[in-house]
Amino acid sequence: MEITFCCDLPEEQEQAREFLAYYRRAGATSIQSYIHWKRIEPQPGRFEWDYYDRQVALIREYGLRWVPFIILGPWYVTPEWFQASPESLFARCLEHGRESRVQSIWNPALPNHIERVMSAFARHYLDMDVLESILLGISGDYGEAIYQAVGNWPKAYHTHQGYWCGDTGAVADFQRWLREQFGSLADINQCWGSQYQSWEEVHPVLRQKAPSSRAWLDQMRWYRQAMIDWADLWFQTAARHFPGVPIYLCTGGDGTPHHGSDFSLQCKLAARHGGGVRITNEGSDYLFNFIITRLVSSASRYYGAFFGFEPASAVDENGIVARIYNATASGARQLHEYAHNFYTAEGLKEAVARRFETNAAYLQESRPQVNVAVLYPLSDFTNQEVGFSARMVASARWLRDITDFDFVDEHMICDGALERYRYLITLDGVMLELEALEAIETWVRQGGAIVSWQLLKDVEGSDEVSRRIFGLSPQSEELTGIQALRLLEPAFLQHFGRVPQLVTVQSFSHLLETTRKAAITEADETAVVWLNHLGRGWGIFCAGPSELDMNLSFAWMGEQHMYLHLVRDCLFHLSAIDSDWVDLPVFDNELDSVYVTDMEDGWLYLNFGPQEVQKRTPAGTTVDLPPYAIRRRPFSGAA
Repeated sequence: MEITFCCDLPEEQEQAREFLAYYRRAGATSIQSYIHWKRIEPQPGRFEWDYYDRQVALIREYGLRWVPFIILGPWYVTPEWFQASPESLFARCLEHGRESRVQSIWNPALPNHIERVMSAFARHYLDMDVLESILLGISGDYGEAIYQAVGNWPKAYHTHQGYWCGDTGAVADFQRWLREQFGSLADINQCWGSQYQSWEEVHPVLRQKAPSSRAWLDQMRWYRQAMIDWADLWFQTAARHFPGVPIYLCTGGDGTPHHGSDFSLQCKLAARHGGGVRITNEGSDYLFNFIITRLVSSASRYYGAFFGFEPASAVDENGIVARIYNATASGARQLHEYAHNFYTAEGLKEAVARRFETNAAYLQESRPQVNVAVLYPLSDFTNQEVGFSARMVASARWLRDITDFDFVDEHMICDGALERYRYLITLDGVMLELEALEAIETWVRQGGAIVSWQLLKDVEGSDEVSRRIFGLSPQSEELTGIQALRLLEPAFLQHFGRVPQLVTVQSFSHLLETTRKAAITEADETAVVWLNHLGRGWGIFCAGPSELDMNLSFAWMGEQHMYLHLVRDCLFHLSAIDSDWVDLPVFDNELDSVYVTDMEDGWLYLNFGPQEVQKRTPAGTTVDLPPYAIRRRPFSGAA
């Protein structure tokens, strides 16, 4: 795996050599440098390379490669001469109508400068044969493929998490895009429920001012696509000037609509260019890292892009282990680390270095074997203006302790990604594009199993597709009221059945004859858990709310996790209902802060708890896991 440490080498030669000697000894393959536009072109047309030449000479001396992070547009790297020129166009927010000091991605002058700088950089460094990869810094506060969010150097410029599409270039592009999508104002008004009288009235708005959910989702589709198009221009430019050099797009954040990032489309774009994506959002908690990087991992593996992980900032000694495991278990090509996580003014952080060196051998490029997909409802979360809802995070943390899984969003589903999985689990979010819902139905009919606790709906609010998937008839009625449950299929509901005080507040009547009830209410025998045999697959439903992140009115049901225990039973005991179904092999299925990944060459384990744990492998052998440690066991069971 590529292991790149990011640091501006100290000017003092002895200290710089100490850094490089350590990184080389620790297994690094490269050093990353931030390439500031203003540093290499202090005056228009006058390029200066001395600063980076000195660093490259030392990097080569220690047998390492170089990863230049080429950044144009963010405030801290853009030359003052450009910012003061007529070519400058700063991004403007919708919230306050104020300018940032970050260049707008709709600035028509920037592509020419990207071309110039890339060309000059390649002419100077390409023949040195020192480049491991190129990292593209296209926008945002620091170079990620997102709009600005938190800023840097407080009060240097107006910034905040918001919508940065109020400048003249953005408004003109929004109107152009709508003309291409709809053709006329009349068609827009009919689709959105709006009442525009002229194109001058049509401009990006905040969520609360959008005429409808459809209008908001369309605006956000444009907003995200604009960032994709900007990244496409960068990829094309870099590919021309750096033939044969791997190119990564830098992205970040958690997918909140404000950032304008669409992770699966970014990965799809990277794959089209033969490139990769570096996501810059990890921390020290394994489950946080898994959740926030998994969509990039899932989409990259599906579309054929490579990818790498970078921390957002500080990482402690346990976090180093979590990051190593997440990179390998996700199938990453690259792990990035910051020098400040290893060095302080007093010298090397011994605890961090020791944990890294102990586990660095696990940084091997491989692919996880994943049979379970979790639905990432992009439309719903866009409508909510979140990247991940609290319920999704809580449920995903719980589920990852049971089994490995990928995220799939609507783009991936429409592109056929579900063919790679046997299960689709819904954790939160009900709104999807109709095309994605229909693709899910087709996949179920072909032999997939979807498990849900809510009826999915299209953007217009129809649940017709869900009713077919889960076997609801026109007479089906949702009933409410606190009732005890009775199990009809105890061999199937092995985990669900062990939940104390099995009660529900919801059930359904009048299901289709294709359904099979697994749990019913004691009093009126209406269905709470049932399975609908649709084609060769199953639509499995649990009435009643998911217990994670519940409001106070359901606090008496807290910590029951009935739905998630049903998910466990679907993964490991569905054969009790369908004798032709092959259950997942039991790699983990225990809530113990031990995580297992089925890799191409064996099982990869992480104990992210403070106590030593012994696990039994599917091969019948055991593996001893010290606290915060990784272990690999090949399929043969040999150590």
